Amino acid sequence: MMAVLLLAHSWYPSECCGDGDCHPVPCAQLRTVQREPRPSQDNQCHICIHKGNILCIFVPQVSS
Repeated sequence: MMAVLLLAHSWYPSECCGDGDCHPVPCAQLRTVQREPRPSQDNQCHICIHKGNILCIFVPQVSS
């Protein structure tokens, strides 16, 4: 499990993440947010929070 988290952490952009601010979350936990979602690199949802502020949100891309 720890290896999965470390690998996931490697693709977060620097403006979203610092000292473990980003982590995977169940997509159902994400509701209406004030940030434009970014595409997830692993088909899971992720959120980056620092001191209670949402920095970035990642969601799976929808195929058209």
